[in-house]
Amino acid sequence: MDNKGALKFNTEYQRSKVWNKQKKQLLIDSILRNYDIASVFLRQRTNSSYYECLDGQQRLKAIIEFVNDGFGLSPNITEELDGISTKFSQLPDNYRAYIKEYKLSSVIVTDVDEETTSDIFLRLQEGMPLNSAEKLNAIRGKMRRKVIDISQHPFLTKVGLPNTRFAHRYLAAQMLALSISSKILSVNYELLKKYYRIYKSQVPEAALNRVINALNFLDRSLGEKASSIRHKADILSLYLLASSLRAGYSLSGLDEKLTEFVFDFISNIQESDRLQNNENNKPYKMYANLRSDSAPHIRERRNIILSKFLQFEPSILPKDPGRDYSYPERLAIFQQSKGMCSRCHQPTPFSIGVAEHIKRPEVGGSTTINNGRWICEQCHKIPRK
Repeated sequence: MDNKGALKFNTEYQRSKVWNKQKKQLLIDSILRNYDIASVFLRQRTNSSYYECLDGQQRLKAIIEFVNDGFGLSPNITEELDGISTKFSQLPDNYRAYIKEYKLSSVIVTDVDEETTSDIFLRLQEGMPLNSAEKLNAIRGKMRRKVIDISQHPFLTKVGLPNTRFAHRYLAAQMLALSISSKILSVNYELLKKYYRIYKSQVPEAALNRVINALNFLDRSLGEKASSIRHKADILSLYLLASSLRAGYSLSGLDEKLTEFVFDFISNIQESDRLQNNENNKPYKMYANLRSDSAPHIRERRNIILSKFLQFEPSILPKDPGRDYSYPERLAIFQQSKGMCSRCHQPTPFSIGVAEHIKRPEVGGSTTINNGRWICEQCHKIPRK
C-alpha cells in the first residue's frame, strides 16, 4: 500500500515481488523517455476509499520504491546520468519533474465479485510469463481455499523450498489431488486446474484428512530439520512416503527412525552423481533423474523411497500381516539380496524373480522385509519343506 493508503496490492491475485533491480531501472528509464508502459488495472469496491491492484503491481511498486529512494538508476541504461547521483531525491529538477508529471493510464472496474475478478486477472495475464502456481491461485472455489489452508501447515512452512510465487500452494494442490485420486496422476497445471473446477463447491473430507495427517506425521518426525529439504519433488515424495506408511503400516516408534532415514536418503540422492555406479547406488541415481510431475516419475519415486525405507526399517509391521508382498516391498527385498536368488545364488532380474516369505503367513510369518527373500522362478517352483 502506498503512503496515502489509496492503493492496495492484493497478493491473492498478484505474484510476489519478482522484478530485479535492472528491470526496475529500465521501467524508470522508459518513464523518463515518455514511453508507454501499458495500463494498470484497478478494482474499487462500493464505499471503499482505496483501489485494489489487479494488474500492474510490479510497475507500481517499482515506481513507488524509486520515488522513495529505494534504488538508483543505472548510467549504463540512462546514459545521460553518467556522473550524476541517480536516486530520485538526488536527480536534477527536470528529471524529477518528468517522473512526477508522467501520466500512467489505468482501467478501473467497480463492484465486481471474486469470480469475475479472477476471470479478469487470468485474461490480463494471457500470453504473459505467469507461472502455473500463479494461474492456479487465481481460480476461485472451495479447493483453492483448502489448498491455502494446507500450504500454511507447519511442515510446509519449515521446508527449505522458498515460498515464492505460491510455490507452497502448488505443492499443497498436488498433495490434495493425489489424495483425492485413487491412483497416482500427472499432477501438472492442466490436471490441477481440472480438479479446481470439479471440486469448486466441495472437497472430499477424507482426502483432506489424509493430507493433514501425513503432514502432521512429517512435522512430528522432522520438525525444524525439514529446512534442509529444498527440492519440491523430494517434498512430494516424502508426502507420498508418509501417506503410504500411514495407510499400510504400524507407525509406533517410527518418528525418530523416519528422521534418520530421510537425511540419509536425501544425502545419497545429492551424492549419487559422484558415487560409484553399483547396485547400491543405482536406485538413488534413478530417483535423481525422475523429478518431473509426470505420473510415471512420481510413482517410481514413491516406490524407490518407500522400498529404501523398508530396507532401512525391515521389521516394520504391516497392518495386514498375512498379505502378499507389494511392489515396493518386492523392490526392497530384491535390492537387499543384490538381485541374487537366495537358494541357487544365481543373478535373478526383478522382472522374473519372486519375493517369498521365509516363514509363511499360515504358520505365523508376517509380511516384513526381514521375513522375505528373493528367489528365481525355478527355485520358487520347488516345494518347500
